Amino acid sequence: MDKYRLKEDLQILDKTILKKESEISFDENNEFKISTEYGPITFTPEILKDKLEKVVKDLNVKVTVLDEEDENTIKNYRLQLDVKASRRKVREIENYLRRTLQDML
Repeated sequence: MDKYRLKEDLQILDKTILKKESEISFDENNEFKISTEYGPITFTPEILKDKLEKVVKDLNVKVTVLDEEDENTIKNYRLQLDVKASRRKVREIENYLRRTLQDML
């Protein structure tokens, strides 16, 4: 079953029923049910299509083992990361990686 993340708060009558970044998944009938103070509400992907982004957790990492003598050799290396995400998320990832790499190097 695919998981989705909300891009913005889900509100009904100015009440937030699910916060931004909440993860949801739809059942076998392609519905998502939630209980609220107004009673149970059923959502479909079509209703929430502008508020959802698919959660992708499929990361492939390839590691090549270097010879021990090359382990501490300083050279230029290229790191490449392919992700499927929105531009906003890609910028967040880039900023995080830049900060983290600067601290490590």
